Amino acid sequence: MGLRDIRMWAVAPILICPVFLFAPSVTVARADSRTHTVTVNADGTFAPREVWIHDGDTVQWVFHDRRDTIIPVEVGPANRVVYKRYDASDPNEFTGPMPFAPSGIFTIGPDHPGHEIETRDENRPKRWGDREVRRSREEPVARVGDQFLVRTGEPFATMDWTLQQPSITGVFIRIRWNTVHRGPDHFDWTVMDREIEKAVRHGKLYSLVFKAGAEGTPDWIFENGVKRLRFQDGGTNLEDDKCGVIMFLGSPADAAYRKHYFALLTAAAGHIKERNAWYRALAYIKPSGANLFSAENRLPKRCNREDGCICNPEVWAMEGGYTPRALYEFYGEQTALLAKEFPGKAMSYMLIQAGFPRVSNDGKYEGQPGTRSSELPRGTEQTEHVLAQGRKQHGIRFVVQNNALTPGEGVSRWVVREGAAGQITGLQTSAVRNSRDLQSALENAWRNSPAVFVEIYEDRFWEAQAGGPVLGPGASTPRTIGQWAERFHERRRNDWPRVPDPFPLTHSHTFRRTSASKAEKEVFHYIHGSKWAAEQTDDYGTVGILPDE
Repeated sequence: MGLRDIRMWAVAPILICPVFLFAPSVTVARADSRTHTVTVNADGTFAPREVWIHDGDTVQWVFHDRRDTIIPVEVGPANRVVYKRYDASDPNEFTGPMPFAPSGIFTIGPDHPGHEIETRDENRPKRWGDREVRRSREEPVARVGDQFLVRTGEPFATMDWTLQQPSITGVFIRIRWNTVHRGPDHFDWTVMDREIEKAVRHGKLYSLVFKAGAEGTPDWIFENGVKRLRFQDGGTNLEDDKCGVIMFLGSPADAAYRKHYFALLTAAAGHIKERNAWYRALAYIKPSGANLFSAENRLPKRCNREDGCICNPEVWAMEGGYTPRALYEFYGEQTALLAKEFPGKAMSYMLIQAGFPRVSNDGKYEGQPGTRSSELPRGTEQTEHVLAQGRKQHGIRFVVQNNALTPGEGVSRWVVREGAAGQITGLQTSAVRNSRDLQSALENAWRNSPAVFVEIYEDRFWEAQAGGPVLGPGASTPRTIGQWAERFHERRRNDWPRVPDPFPLTHSHTFRRTSASKAEKEVFHYIHGSKWAAEQTDDYGTVGILPDE
């Protein structure tokens, strides 16, 4: 039995619980109800532009390609178009298609000043690759011919060039918690709004995460009920100090910490739903908040007393109230909140298999004198428990992702296990230096995992796309990134036939009269999500419900 056969065998029982996600609302159709067809043209216009129907009739839009969208709007004076709020409870909420667990290639937005493309006449800069030089924003991070990629753009900004590439499904937007959450009930959505709207206007999807940890934890939480904990860790890379970087974090076991982080998630969901096109384009919302440096789910855990360093598990156990049980509660409460606030959307849990401090439920910790390792959770036990908990509580809405896809052979066995258990999975590239490495990494993902999406860092994507477009031209089966994306799209359709295609060629909605008066017309307007010209446009379609006869 092959990997795909195992997945297909396992998916049947898993789908029983979450199948309600995809079931249409139940309505009693009239005996003479009709289906009206609207063609979406290549330029984003509609034929016919106006459709007049009766209560209970269905409108089906036939798309020009799989990236087409239908976005309900309000049309005001001078044809001014405004997004509507997304409301899953509205019987006439026809925003769509609503992609669930979408496939393909995503680029990873910068967690630093954004990239810009410069054309230079000089040869490759001296000391290219030197670690100190590479820290400068002006020094290139990639080169193709006389074009250089430099970090001189707006913070967290994906390049328009990237969003214009047809080969990618979308972008992974990484936002630091302290960038948007300025204080209790005080949010600044400027950066997030900018990046979401750019993705939508280019016809792309986006995934979203809010990072805590050394760079993302806001200071104000320590003046609002959260105990300030001092750590020093470098993860797996201690370049500057044998003990790592000093950081001040809150504990996921701390009720006040959970309150503040969950308030951020709730507010973000409400803000995104204010614009239905933004909510539609959300690919994955990523559980996070227990972080070290990245948004991956891991915490400081190094204990190096011999060099006079902080023993991080001791801080967690003695000051932070941390236990595996508290960690499971943190993720259980968070994923329940995400499931409630982001209806119909998949979560993508980014795992570091041995990423949590080894502290027992009775307060023992790794590095404690006289403590045997058998009394502590196994190195990967906490991650395994979180994965099983997510699968049991949320079914296939809980997508499992590993961020260590490398060239060559082998992927995270936890991703393979979860795929075999019936979960949708994804990967993110690591240690990819050039287009040949990227080709090898994608081959690795295809042969050795069930992943349906792969995330690629923007600098490597630019280098490969601008210098190719064929990856690994000397490989046995060289492909473009677009061809790789199509393979992952096809895997998503073939391996998950009972879950709706995230990129269908049609979209349908059955309209119901909601006005109190059956003698009045009810009118709905809509646009193509990325092909309408501007706020003032006449490129909108109309669906009207006629008065009852």
